[in-house]
Amino acid sequence: MMMYSTFNNVNEMGDNMSDKKVYEKKEIVMLYPRIGLKKNGLVMAMIKRANILAQNNYNVTILTVEYDSELSYIYNNMLENGVISTNVRYENVYALYQKSNLLKADPEARYAPPVSEGFIHDNNNNYVFKNGTADKRLEITRDDGTLSYINYFNDNKIIMRSKYDANQALSSIQNIVDGKITNISFFDTNGKLRIIKNFKGGDKATEIGSLIIFNEQGYIEKTVSSEKELFLHALATFYNRDDTFYHFVVDRAIYFSQLMFENRQENYAYVGTIHAAHYVNADDNKSRINSHYKNYFESGHKLDALVFLTKKQRKEAEERFQFNDIGFEIPHVYDKKITKYNVDRKPFSCISVGRFDPVKRLPDLIKIFSRVVQAIPEATLKLYGYGNELPKMQEAIEKYDLSNNVEICDYTENVDLVYQSADLMLFTSRSEGYGLVIMEALANHCPVISYDINYGPDEMITDGVNGYLVENKNDVKFAETVIATLKDRKALTVMQKNAAKSAKKYTADEFSQRWENLFMQVEVKRNNKNQQCN
Repeated sequence: MMMYSTFNNVNEMGDNMSDKKVYEKKEIVMLYPRIGLKKNGLVMAMIKRANILAQNNYNVTILTVEYDSELSYIYNNMLENGVISTNVRYENVYALYQKSNLLKADPEARYAPPVSEGFIHDNNNNYVFKNGTADKRLEITRDDGTLSYINYFNDNKIIMRSKYDANQALSSIQNIVDGKITNISFFDTNGKLRIIKNFKGGDKATEIGSLIIFNEQGYIEKTVSSEKELFLHALATFYNRDDTFYHFVVDRAIYFSQLMFENRQENYAYVGTIHAAHYVNADDNKSRINSHYKNYFESGHKLDALVFLTKKQRKEAEERFQFNDIGFEIPHVYDKKITKYNVDRKPFSCISVGRFDPVKRLPDLIKIFSRVVQAIPEATLKLYGYGNELPKMQEAIEKYDLSNNVEICDYTENVDLVYQSADLMLFTSRSEGYGLVIMEALANHCPVISYDINYGPDEMITDGVNGYLVENKNDVKFAETVIATLKDRKALTVMQKNAAKSAKKYTADEFSQRWENLFMQVEVKRNNKNQQCN
């Protein structure tokens, strides 16, 4: 009989030490396909979780899959803006094979274009053959002066693009035919070929045909048909230490869940997370399962744990799907030390923060605010975010003649300043998994008026104390609540003070302890299963 444990002190294991396989280390690996410069609430929540656990001495890695030539730039941007802790390892599947150094390049090591008698330099940063042919190259640099990529042209057609990392090492070469990429070769920092990505061509020019993986000696190690299979190969190559137990936390279920279920390993545990309503009809919690979480509920026995953000959603899901032994409730926590900006709250100012997505119902919010402006002409609303609902939002502003009252603002990671500049935050989502922006607003003394939806608002907002909960879809009542709150300045001041107090309901220590309890229970259950198998 073989059991396993991650106890630091083998004496804690009792008399059955010989029956247990001892893992000296524990690693928490949080999975996501790709993280860009603009981040939605799910990504910010994942990074916040990683920061807190790393702060509490956990070995934490965020692992992304898709190739991104700007990976180092994005990582350093997060470091500089205080988004990610230096204690959190930030990895990418391609970067692992390429041995990429993600830290910021030495300013003294900036790229210097080659000097050649065969080329002249024109005003557009092109290097053109002196003989006047159409052969040329175009160099593109980043804002910090480092070389990003070079386009090579022949007969006025781009035929190749070479990309460089932040340390100016060649990262990849794209071969291009008739404007379409046929294949990409990826190199490590020693210049060795590590991966070739081939595309199918024709009508499926953007679909991957194969990925050829090369070993250190330059021999073909394996050929796979997708980036997901490349990801599994990376796990087997870089996350295979015999002395480590790995907890993989899945934050993008539709991408990873089935893949991980088919890749069970003795020292792998899979923790699923729910970040939205688990059903498709916001008005019916018995409606069809949200496709993002379908694998969770249809193959729940393959999960080691499933994390919900609210008590209510966990209870409803457990009653419907009967998986009581794997469900955990761990709400978001706002642990960030608030920077107090020297900014006055503009009277009668409101904000909205989040993706410009249909589920947020932002065109409806603009309609609601037209009623507010009728009662308070000086009232303003700023909408911060990004997304495909932007055209509809612009149409609504024009339709209700609100160009002087409603402003659409760029995505920002300095949200504290945004919250501290406003009287209220308005939240009109159709459904949520929690609503992290609500907690962020409250922490910055900004009360929230929200529809009473599933899930999250009613667990953070106490009606009339730190905000208001309005009957879902009752836009008239919503507008009336905003108007009354903005007009009663004395009561609003009290509500702003209450908001900050309520945001401290859960501490970072409690958050970390809940995750520690989860990890321990997962390991105990895995021990028990292993005993039964033997």
